[in-house]
Amino acid sequence: MIGLLHFLQRVLRPDLNSRPAAMRYLIMSDVVGALYSLPLTLLGLVWLAYQTDWSVLTRHWPWLLVVLAAIILFSRLRFYMMHELRSGHMIGTDGDFVGVILWTSLLLFGPAIVWLFLFWVVVELCLSIRRSFNPDMRWDSIRSATLNAASLLIPSLLSLKVFSHFKGQFPIAGLGWESLLPAMAAVLVYALTYFLVWMPFIIYVIWVQGSKFSAENTGSLFWFTVITMELPFVALPFGVLASGMLVEHGWVSFSIYFMGLFFIALLANQLSRSAAQSRRQAVQLRGLEQLGRDILAAPTDARNLPGLLRKHIPEMFPCRRAVVWLSPETYLLRFPDAKDNHTPAIWDWLMEQKSPRGFSDNQPLPWEAAPDKHAALLTAPILDTITGKPIGGIFIELLSLPEIWDKKTIREHTPGLQNLAAQIATALQQAETYRETMKNQRITQELRLAGDIQASFLPEWTPDLPGWDIAASLTPALQTSGDFYDFFELEDGRLGIIIADVADKGLGAALYMALGRTLLLTFAHQYPDNPAAVLQATNWRMLSDARARMFITAFYGILEPKSGRLIYCNAGHHPPVLIRNSAQHEFQKLPPNGMALGIDENAAWVAISQKIEKEDTLLLYTDGVVEANNLRGDFYGMDHLIETTIKVTNQPSQWVIRAIREDVQGFQKGIAQSDDITLICIRRRGQV
Repeated sequence: MIGLLHFLQRVLRPDLNSRPAAMRYLIMSDVVGALYSLPLTLLGLVWLAYQTDWSVLTRHWPWLLVVLAAIILFSRLRFYMMHELRSGHMIGTDGDFVGVILWTSLLLFGPAIVWLFLFWVVVELCLSIRRSFNPDMRWDSIRSATLNAASLLIPSLLSLKVFSHFKGQFPIAGLGWESLLPAMAAVLVYALTYFLVWMPFIIYVIWVQGSKFSAENTGSLFWFTVITMELPFVALPFGVLASGMLVEHGWVSFSIYFMGLFFIALLANQLSRSAAQSRRQAVQLRGLEQLGRDILAAPTDARNLPGLLRKHIPEMFPCRRAVVWLSPETYLLRFPDAKDNHTPAIWDWLMEQKSPRGFSDNQPLPWEAAPDKHAALLTAPILDTITGKPIGGIFIELLSLPEIWDKKTIREHTPGLQNLAAQIATALQQAETYRETMKNQRITQELRLAGDIQASFLPEWTPDLPGWDIAASLTPALQTSGDFYDFFELEDGRLGIIIADVADKGLGAALYMALGRTLLLTFAHQYPDNPAAVLQATNWRMLSDARARMFITAFYGILEPKSGRLIYCNAGHHPPVLIRNSAQHEFQKLPPNGMALGIDENAAWVAISQKIEKEDTLLLYTDGVVEANNLRGDFYGMDHLIETTIKVTNQPSQWVIRAIREDVQGFQKGIAQSDDITLICIRRRGQV
């Protein structure tokens, strides 16, 4: 059996070579069905030609037109049944009341009428092939036509033979038992023969599907097929009744009868549509609910999203093919395999849409320049949950099922498709939020580490000089700071003092601060007696080595503890305040005597000497103090700073710094600190 299948596949379907074996066997079922039923069809045609009384067709041609109209009408009023073998795997069958028309016509006109029904099989084959756009659909159409022809010819002719054997006549004699019993026997033979014609094909399909289902599901598939195949034959006795009614009671009663049959067919059609709609909605709601649960249970970074979509989308929609992508080359799903033949035009068109769209197989596609054959399609953009702009798309090609994919049926899928797109968008947004959160956490950790490293640059101690009280503090506005200060010993017991401020905030300012601090300390030891030379060398090196376009304001002084002399240079920094120990608390500012570092390589500074007397207090600070603002937008300012300092000038240096910081915080009244605050208080004691 397997060898024969391989041979047929190589000869008739070489295009299947690249597909998996199980898929090839399933697709080859159409080829097998066509090859099996073709000899039966040819045998039935020869038999029908032998049995036909051609004069019947010419004598009753008006009636033939009526029968053809009835065939067309009732074939459009099909009803269908769907059954779920297991989650996501549906099987279905359809039926109509054309069999009633067939048996009414057979009992009135004999075997010749079969040609009319055979003609309709050929018409449907031509229409189906015209709608086909790939070999799979064409072979499905051929298999369906040959099996329908075989199951029309052989059962009809055999059952009419039984009808004639039991003394039945054409047209049927009436509604008496002598006429009804042969007719009912013929109907029974027709139903059994019809089933026997289909049975080998059914067995083959169940065999190739067996690997997908358990033994229980395989048995369920078999009995569902048998029951649904034979169920339409329950209506065939009504065809017998209709033919006898026409003979006995005339065309008026016959017309009323068929009007009732028409409404029954219409009702069955609508009921099956409603049942299918309810089933689709239930399946989609169940799928959406389970997908939502799985997304919540999955890792927040959405790495499992492609697998979840592959699991749930084929269960929610009858997919022949499904594609979910975030860009023309970035896929979340390609079902059933990794192949996808969509064109960039689909993506470009979808990126202009705001809602799902569906297309029946006879609708032109807006992204195609010329009309082309296609299956029923569903499309939907994936909209960003914040901006509402398309960030991806969904493309689903629907399977051919017993239910008809008309515009109304396709529209019924769009709410579920829209909810699916919303769930995908939410999962992607959650993943993006998670990534941003993790990124921010990493940045925060890195900034905290940078802040810790930067804090380690600050002196661990304040100088303990006889006759002097020195304190300092730095409060950064962010994790890192652009301010810095330092104390270091020089020759002859002198003390180097630096306070500086980078004209920026954040990590860049912190890095620039590290560079400035290194240069200042290096040149301070190289030029221990000349603050101006220190600033000039630092300035030149900063402009030579760094291109950050930042600058640093700095105050650098050399304190001689014994004499109280301070030799300093102020490179654009806020002027320190020297408060004298007098009854009036006089003060003076030590103004800048040169521009900030990192602006002009030709900048120069001149050292200034200032004497600090006993009980004097020198306060150094950065702009974060005087430029602190309140709710009204007022600045803390120099006057406020001097006033606060004078009030506590007789207190220890640490108390002075604490009083200033508390006063600044009270002035801001809850407003977040916008700049680094650095304070150095140097107080010369009155007694040593």
